[in-house]
Amino acid sequence: MTDKFNWGYSKHDFSSIGETICKYFPIENPDEYLEKDIRYFVGIRRVEEILNENFFTKNYRERWVKFRKFLREELKEPFLESTIAIYPCYSGIVILKEEKNNNLTYTKELHFFISLLGPFYTILGVDKAEITLGDLSVGEEMSSRSYEANLVITASPYLEYQEPFSMLQEKIMEYFPSLKFIPYEVNIEKVEGISLIYQDSKGNVKDSVFSALFRPDNYFNTETRGNTHYGFDEWLIVKKLDEERIREIKDELLKRSLKVESELTVHKVWRLRKANYILQNITIIIDLFQVIDFSENNFATIIYKEDEEPLISKYSIADDRIEIESFQGRISFRIQELGINELKLILHVDFIVNDGGIYKYDVFEMIFEVYK
Repeated sequence: MTDKFNWGYSKHDFSSIGETICKYFPIENPDEYLEKDIRYFVGIRRVEEILNENFFTKNYRERWVKFRKFLREELKEPFLESTIAIYPCYSGIVILKEEKNNNLTYTKELHFFISLLGPFYTILGVDKAEITLGDLSVGEEMSSRSYEANLVITASPYLEYQEPFSMLQEKIMEYFPSLKFIPYEVNIEKVEGISLIYQDSKGNVKDSVFSALFRPDNYFNTETRGNTHYGFDEWLIVKKLDEERIREIKDELLKRSLKVESELTVHKVWRLRKANYILQNITIIIDLFQVIDFSENNFATIIYKEDEEPLISKYSIADDRIEIESFQGRISFRIQELGINELKLILHVDFIVNDGGIYKYDVFEMIFEVYK
């Protein structure tokens, strides 16, 4: 389950999204259902029960009318409820700006969606235009009709959306502290089988995470601005550490470092001082760790970022080579120079090419100093 719904992100855990979607949609075996018999799928009945409980009982007033009132009081901006009761989300629009010029209306809005299927929400900034034109009715009588289109979607707190986006997010979390933000890039991930239930799904929203958790609105055929990965930190497998835990780790590393401070050995705690890129014509993106502790013979403690929990990995040293089993795969180094206070390593990468051959490259020269 975790691999299927992580969409290639090794440092993030989106499995709770997949587990939620699996409860309500036939994504494990979508080919077994046709549009005419999808109503027999057990998840459909669950969704219908949830819709009834939230929108067609007194729970609506207790849960959502009170929340609507809270937002209107807190945001001090025009607010419209946009919920459609056939889809499992509560949604609203915060109007930030509106300009009218004859038959054309331009608005800047924040659209938010809170899922009823799981503890998830998302926010999109929407620049929208609406034009009213004359049109012929069925009886060939002239009437007016409005046409609207989303001009651009802002995926994160960005420029003029910075403050209102962050404020809306803060207020939603204040009222519903257990919710998690679904980033834009996750919203557009495909999950086959959603449109069996939501047959009005179209375009890029069809069979997507957004259409499953919220509703099949077609926001995603529009140009995007801002950071489409905004919110990913909330889904990190390695959680950010508080100041007390960071101090504990530093103190422990310092104790280990002082034990062998004057010895000429690789088995010390080393801090990265500088990394020089060696390759000229090939660009490789690799996360470089900041601290590595070789004081134990078989297990290395690796820190990529100060505010992340250290990783423990197996390692071995043979001749001038160091091999580390990392979550990113096997990492190989050549020891270029070893001193009492300095260690120079060459980071080595093997590439498997289309013809099956393996090409070996030295990528970085990494210069470490004793941890102090």
